[in-house]
Amino acid sequence: QLQPRHNESTLMQSVDNGDSWTLLRTDPLAPPILKLICLREGVCIAVGGNGLVLTSNDSGTSWNEQYLAVEDEDGLEFDPHLFAVVQLEGGRLIATGERGYVFSSVDVGQTWQVSATGYEGSLFSVSQIQDGSVVAFGMSGNVVRSVDHGQNWTHDEIELNDVVFASKNVDGKLVVSGAGGLFEEVSDGTGVPWRRHANYQVADFVPGINDQYFLGTSMGLRVIFRRAGS
Repeated sequence: QLQPRHNESTLMQSVDNGDSWTLLRTDPLAPPILKLICLREGVCIAVGGNGLVLTSNDSGTSWNEQYLAVEDEDGLEFDPHLFAVVQLEGGRLIATGERGYVFSSVDVGQTWQVSATGYEGSLFSVSQIQDGSVVAFGMSGNVVRSVDHGQNWTHDEIELNDVVFASKNVDGKLVVSGAGGLFEEVSDGTGVPWRRHANYQVADFVPGINDQYFLGTSMGLRVIFRRAGS
């Protein structure tokens, strides 16, 4: 396991299920690391503040550091915070950030292409859903969607009027967490698009077995069962 520490550009590693940790990287002057994923054995990528992208090919022993920037409408260089990153089924990486910017990479994070989405707020989470399309969530129900692996985007709004911090495809269902709790998208003919499973702020979540969810919340670490409801 690799784990970023909140509000610091620090990475730590555990090989004993979290009982002990080894410091891999720290830089008190660097922007915070906001999301980390491991793609395959030994290959990891992290994104963070001011366009920070870190890539490792040796399980975090060494890291390549780069910063992504875009040119704003006034011709000035802007380094957007990057809040989330996901790998699509075909291997492409998608990272989302401030002002609705989305970055994509087909070479494991070595180079990136930027896309505008038509949404000007922050995109805090991104995931690939069952039909293969990619969705990224912002604030107040704002969502952007791509059906061509992140090259073009359309902007829409959903009835879930919350800031979404994390989103995942779980057994073919889209599950999101945010300021209003943990929600699952439903299509059972009831007319209710989202079912709530927790009614407190959930920064991130990990699905477990037997409908378990491990939640990082405003009240600490919690475990709930999806079928139990809120």
